[in-house]
Amino acid sequence: IATRGYVGEDDEVLISGFFMRGSGTKKMVLRAVGPTLGTQFSVAGALANPKLTLYSAGRDNIVVASNSGWDGSAALSAAFAQVGAFPLLPTSADAALLATLSSGGYTAMVTAPKGTSGVALIEAYDADTGSPASEVVNISTRALVGAEAANTLIAGFAITGTTSDTVIIRGVGPSLGTLFGMRRALGASHVAVYDSKGNQIAANTVWGKAGRGEKDDDDDEDGKDDLDDASDRAGAWRLPRGSHDSALLLTLAPGVYTAHVTGVKAASGIGLVEIFEVR
Repeated sequence: IATRGYVGEDDEVLISGFFMRGSGTKKMVLRAVGPTLGTQFSVAGALANPKLTLYSAGRDNIVVASNSGWDGSAALSAAFAQVGAFPLLPTSADAALLATLSSGGYTAMVTAPKGTSGVALIEAYDADTGSPASEVVNISTRALVGAEAANTLIAGFAITGTTSDTVIIRGVGPSLGTLFGMRRALGASHVAVYDSKGNQIAANTVWGKAGRGEKDDDDDEDGKDDLDDASDRAGAWRLPRGSHDSALLLTLAPGVYTAHVTGVKAASGIGLVEIFEVR
């Protein structure tokens, strides 16, 4: 997953979570890109000095590793090339980690030095080769979300292989407050999915409605039931009925996609973009 978002102080952090299942370990490349967004991609207001911290998800949130300047490491450069990530200048203040991790859940957090803020990109790549014993089964990123383009939460993901894959794509806002007590949770979210050419594939504002036009009440309920069933199969917690979170259940051909989460009617707050593989 590669997600662009705003990073500031307090809870205005960029947090990417991923879960791995299987019997072995997995090699992961993790990056927090800030300066390079400005110098190579002309992103306005790029974060000048991001810090990347990797935690094992659980009750204790143990720090696995951290970095605040990747220093042109040869091992990291080789790993970037292997996974197809764009190169970073050896002198840049971007952050990166190469970690071998056991199965389970992890979160990678991008923070800014006190008194600074800006736009950053958090990336998590599967760096295994061959037929690994563990696989990544869901990915998500939490950040400050707004209604304007600069504060859109954008998650990029790729489907590889020769067959289509079914995924759940969610833009969670209200439920972060009602279920998890999160301060400043986004009041209402909108999610849209685009292909690599920028064509919108589907969009949703109230989950269960897939953005294909007007539907009657029975169709709405069928959509909610389908999403509930898919969530159970993917190991995702169910969204509360009637919430103003957004969600899509899609079968996508191999390719590169982006999911854009924004606030509805100029709403802003903390939001979560999630992508689950459904099997």
